[in-house]
Amino acid sequence: MNLIARMSGCAAALLVLSTIFPASLQGQSGAPVLRPNPADAINQPHKHAWDLFLAVNHPADLSQGRGIADPSKKIGDAGQVVWETWKLARTEVFLDPATKPETWETPPSNTAKIVDPPKSSVLVAELLKGKNGIGIQLDPGEPTNETRMNKPTFDFIRDNGLYSVEGQEEFMQAMLAAAQKMSFPLESIEVKASWRKFAVAEEKPEISGRYYTHRDENGVLWGLAALHILTKEVPNWFWTSFRQVDGPTPAFPQPDPVGRPAALNGTVWQNYELSGVESDFVDSMGRPNILSDPIIEGGFEHSSCISCHAHAAIRTKVDDVRDEMPFFFGVDGAGQGLTP
Repeated sequence: MNLIARMSGCAAALLVLSTIFPASLQGQSGAPVLRPNPADAINQPHKHAWDLFLAVNHPADLSQGRGIADPSKKIGDAGQVVWETWKLARTEVFLDPATKPETWETPPSNTAKIVDPPKSSVLVAELLKGKNGIGIQLDPGEPTNETRMNKPTFDFIRDNGLYSVEGQEEFMQAMLAAAQKMSFPLESIEVKASWRKFAVAEEKPEISGRYYTHRDENGVLWGLAALHILTKEVPNWFWTSFRQVDGPTPAFPQPDPVGRPAALNGTVWQNYELSGVESDFVDSMGRPNILSDPIIEGGFEHSSCISCHAHAAIRTKVDDVRDEMPFFFGVDGAGQGLTP
């Protein structure tokens, strides 16, 4: 798609994003709640990444329902942030057995962190599939992943029956018959967070105090180790990743020409840095873009968010078992997973 078409999409997104990030909300703190400009996804991608980070990590107004920023607070103030109030994919969207999710307004049932298998565990399961019935093995010491989606993303999935494999197949058959492609609303946003569990001995300022934390209903303290943000503002989505600075260093770091915003100084968020951005499969020279996180994509960092997701698909069952990882192509000589 050419640049003019891309910019037209950005202009449309700018109109609808006002319902997600209201402009010029001035609260008692004197700090406005930022609304990112979708056109920056193309023109100023690193600035746009930080603007998204500021917006989704703004404290939420829990009295106004899910996904609403609190204009009386500034970023870094106590309380849940906006993205934490979005729908949790594992327990509120893709249910087992697959059933239609409750509406957006339905409150979450608990605050406990659900141990979602890390991608590295899924990779291992793919390697061992069919051998003595071995499936996904969870390492209690590994971070737990959490995927959440905003209201436009959730409504699109719920309204079109995409919360089940059968619903996805039916939807895509209808799309193909009409010579159409599936396209989420331009205002769709999803986050993928990786949390590390703190031992009691680690609950001190010099360790856990450097992380954005969440204490769940079981009394467990979790620290945010990495955060992916993806939006539908451009045709191939806009992808960005942030990491807590004390964690492992990315194998393929990208320079950050913008730098951490001054608004984060003096807050826990000053301990996070931008790992990179991505909005297309290749750069202007035709070289494949690489964007990965050493925690979330641990074991297969030579990869690309956009390419892996492009390969994700419903595969034909073999012996009543579907392919767990259709974008996993084995391992290389160094033991790294081979992915797009």
